[in-house]
Amino acid sequence: MATGTSDAGEGKRHNADSDIRSLLECILSDFSNISVKRVHNLSYLSEYKYWSDCKNRLTTAEYQPYLEGVHSEDIAEALDNFNGIETRRVQVGKDRVLTLKVKEKYDCNLDKNGREVVERVVDDFGEVPPATIQRVIADTKGFEEANSGTAIQFQ
Repeated sequence: MATGTSDAGEGKRHNADSDIRSLLECILSDFSNISVKRVHNLSYLSEYKYWSDCKNRLTTAEYQPYLEGVHSEDIAEALDNFNGIETRRVQVGKDRVLTLKVKEKYDCNLDKNGREVVERVVDDFGEVPPATIQRVIADTKGFEEANSGTAIQFQ
């Protein structure tokens, strides 16, 4: 699967946006409501598992270590420009959690390997407690090696 990494200039950005959107559509296709943090974490775990299996990336998104898993400005930007989702704040205990209400049905347009990885990640981690997904992310090689404020390297 092309990730937009071999193109130059504007074409590279367009392909990167398209790949990020494809990953998000694949994740969102399984949810009617999901926290924004969980979208970032599932995106990263999908990328990590795909990298582990195929030695290639699904997207060009950069991820940084974050208090509760990972954060990606690329993912955040793509979500800001997504049609068919509504951003809400939901009270969970004492916290107000930023969530997405998925109003459209999305198709997963990743290649077969990408689709299988994302489906496996969503099945394994889509509904687990936040602490569980955070522990799994903290144990990934790139997360362990990244310094705060720097991008996690897939290697």
